[in-house]
Amino acid sequence: MQKILMAKAVALWLIDNTKLTFQQISEFCRMHELQIEALANGEGNIASMDPVMLGDLTKEEIIRCEGDPSAVLMLNRKVGTCQKKRKAYVSLAKRKEIRNGVLWLVRFYPDLKDTDIVKFLPTTKSTVHAIRSGMYWDIKSLTPKNPVLIGLCTQESLEQLIALSEERSPSYHKNSK
Repeated sequence: MQKILMAKAVALWLIDNTKLTFQQISEFCRMHELQIEALANGEGNIASMDPVMLGDLTKEEIIRCEGDPSAVLMLNRKVGTCQKKRKAYVSLAKRKEIRNGVLWLVRFYPDLKDTDIVKFLPTTKSTVHAIRSGMYWDIKSLTPKNPVLIGLCTQESLEQLIALSEERSPSYHKNSK
């Protein structure tokens, strides 16, 4: 099950703008009923957030549950599809290794486009281009390292990227004809 973002702010909006019970709100926001009651009593300095505007709920769902106190609010199924995929956080220790991973990809898979590498590793297109052309300011200190071994990606995702590289390779097209 997906969690909603800003649960307290959404709960406060539901308290102020609907006839839903505290139990319905607590189940939807995954909060204890006493927390909902505390929000209703004005404890905490939180701004409310409209869950319809966020896409977590529809007006029809709120109306349906207001009519039946035993009904459970259902999260809008479209929530997961419209959110953009976020890049994973890379620790400070691993950020220094990103350039080594880029160098490894550029050396062993030269058919990869810069944009593919940028989508794969958290780096910029200008950094990839500078490493590929040998014009990177600190190129002498870089050593090519497999991104899987330094913990920047999984083996499966690397294999998908390599398959993309092989499809673009001229030798791949000659062998497939």
